[in-house]
Amino acid sequence: MGIWLIYYGVTSEHHEEYLHWFEGQHIEEKLARPGYDWACHYEVTPQGVPDTADHAYLALFGADSTRVFFDPSPAQIKPKQDELTRTMISYRVTPLATIVSQEWCEYSASPDSQQTTPDVVNSEYIRLGIFKHTVDDQTIVAWCAQDHFPKLASSEELVVARKCLASFGKNRHMVLEEYASAIKSTGPWQELPKDNLLKEPLTAKLRVFRRSS
Repeated sequence: MGIWLIYYGVTSEHHEEYLHWFEGQHIEEKLARPGYDWACHYEVTPQGVPDTADHAYLALFGADSTRVFFDPSPAQIKPKQDELTRTMISYRVTPLATIVSQEWCEYSASPDSQQTTPDVVNSEYIRLGIFKHTVDDQTIVAWCAQDHFPKLASSEELVVARKCLASFGKNRHMVLEEYASAIKSTGPWQELPKDNLLKEPLTAKLRVFRRSS
């Protein structure tokens, strides 16, 4: 599975206008592209809002593989954007965009986990941890495989956790966790040195989920 992931803030000045465009128009435009299977839009909790913004969001677009998002690539799409799209995207504060592949996933034994769709992210809550590029690759992946994921598997809160690897950018390793209800604990993240992460793991609640027609 491939995911095009975008994290960004928005100021109150443009908030309603931006949401009306993104959730009412832009998602449908992206899902009309060949190979785009699903899209979701999550609102990040206040702890994850950039200092220069009033709100923050995580947008995810899914496909069978990352190849879909490189044919055409984001760089090739950008010059063809219309004026409205360029204006709306300019409202994003400190955006971070990347395209990731799912390397592996871990399901819990909870009923919600047994009912989830494997190649879709649409749980009510998610948590995203992004590792710094300065941490050794093997250190990150070994911690995920030996510590983080086994402990998550025993959690009654977890639906599924996904180890993801970015196709480009400096910070390539990520963990995307899905939960059926509000996340009550930091889980194994608290055991990881803080300087291993780009920022505190982002927690967000689902606003919109759509599948391509």
